[in-house]
Amino acid sequence: MTEPELALPDGYRKLLEDLKRTVAAARWRTQRTVNTDLLTLYWRLGDAVLQRQHAEGWRIRVIDPLATDGAATTRPCTLTVTLRKDNMPA
Repeated sequence: MTEPELALPDGYRKLLEDLKRTVAAARWRTQRTVNTDLLTLYWRLGDAVLQRQHAEGWRIRVIDPLATDGAATTRPCTLTVTLRKDNMPA
């Protein structure tokens, strides 16, 4: 053992491992929450567009302008991916 390891108090390693587990658990919960919120967001965006398409007869030609214009206030990929995924050929 090196001198710094000898100088550490009893329980140090256990505390370190407990802290690492706490951080890992918090990261996992945060990722899960973010993913859930993003899925909800994407569903709401797609649903809003689909409702307008059905109610007002909008065609697929509005998808590109919505994605482009929406990119000015959001991350560019968010609206583009969300709005275009339902209109991709199977």
